[in-house]
Amino acid sequence: TTTVSPADCDLQLYGGFVQDTFGIVPDKLDLIVGTKLEHNRYSGFEIMPNVRAVWRPDSQSTVWAAVSRAIRMPSRFDTDMLLRLATLPDNSILTIVGNRDLDSERLLAYEFGYRAQPRKDFSFDIASFYNVYDDLKSFELIGLQGADPSELRFISSNKLYGQTYGAEVNAQWRINDWWTILPSYTFLQMNLYKRHGSTDPLSKAAEHQSPMHQFSMRSMMNFRSKWELDIGLRYVDHITALVDGTRIPGYFVADVRLGWRPSAKWEFAV
Repeated sequence: TTTVSPADCDLQLYGGFVQDTFGIVPDKLDLIVGTKLEHNRYSGFEIMPNVRAVWRPDSQSTVWAAVSRAIRMPSRFDTDMLLRLATLPDNSILTIVGNRDLDSERLLAYEFGYRAQPRKDFSFDIASFYNVYDDLKSFELIGLQGADPSELRFISSNKLYGQTYGAEVNAQWRINDWWTILPSYTFLQMNLYKRHGSTDPLSKAAEHQSPMHQFSMRSMMNFRSKWELDIGLRYVDHITALVDGTRIPGYFVADVRLGWRPSAKWEFAV
């Protein structure tokens, strides 16, 4: 069961955004500078700047890089809730309580990308990132409350930090005027750490909540006879269940779509 106390409250959030683009080298190098300004009741005044550079060495390629800062401010669920999750085998009750002193989670993000079209019928883009997180929300053990049944109580806190890094590769190959192939691959690595004194039991499992590897291949055929045939194959790597650490195996997904367009207003597909 979930209880929120007080049941009603007023939250005031003020924000603004400003951005400008500077042409450092005409038609070659642009610098985009901006920031988001925000004031919230939990962490006060926040500045979230973003700096992005875009370089076009020739008409077929683009290189870009960016550095930005962002936050995730707490919600009422984080600060005002009382959540009774489950009854454990020893009949004790697992409970999470909110924390009105909870701070915003913080992110410093670095990005780099490259996009190119070396041939008229082939293009690809690569995007990579490295993210540094601080003051991530954790669940800290308060202790046992009561006697029958006992209550294992945790409180929301900011005692986790970590990094993620990864890359995404996409391509488009137009084999001829009616057949296009779209492959893609995504890699993600997440590392979370507990600060000294943290009793958070879920941080290691949270590292594997998102799949490390994902791959997809899509074939799109548009025949002159108004028929369409789309075939897709996708692989998603294994993940780990957050609560009990159970390994959820990776899986493949395949789909096929056959379509017919007798006119511009009608389409039939299976």
